[in-house]
Amino acid sequence: MCADVTHMWHEGDTMARVHKSYRLDEETVERVAAWADEHHVTVTQAMEQLLDHLDDYLEEPEQPSLLHGDLWGGNFVTGPDGHAWLIDPAVYVGDAEADIAMTELFGGFAPAFYSSYRQIAHIDPEYDDRRDLYNLYHLLNHVNLFGYSYVGSVERTLERFGG
Repeated sequence: MCADVTHMWHEGDTMARVHKSYRLDEETVERVAAWADEHHVTVTQAMEQLLDHLDDYLEEPEQPSLLHGDLWGGNFVTGPDGHAWLIDPAVYVGDAEADIAMTELFGGFAPAFYSSYRQIAHIDPEYDDRRDLYNLYHLLNHVNLFGYSYVGSVERTLERFGG
């Protein structure tokens, strides 16, 4: 999981391989499936179907980006100098969409943030179709850390992509 795993990145990795190997790996799935099964929720089969087709959903970015990896409002602070600071990163290289997706998971940032982002970076028109898939890792992590309240979001994502 996010706090327990050392992510190993290799030259030539694809987005799908990175997500399968390090973010939606078997250990992660087993932990969540075991927790969910205790509460009469089944996720394993849908996750297996999703992983079998992950290459169909995640495209390689034209320009890979250095990502924060845990970019939500709690990791954005304003310093005493008035400048914005990002804290507590889980850095990796991937598609910038993954960081933007995370900003939207727990309430989002101010509209000015997204407006400014769009002025300097392109957001693919099909991003909305992938956003929940990028956030699945974070939701699975939250099931492990905080429990059942995140299972419904995991199930909805799995129904959409793995069902």
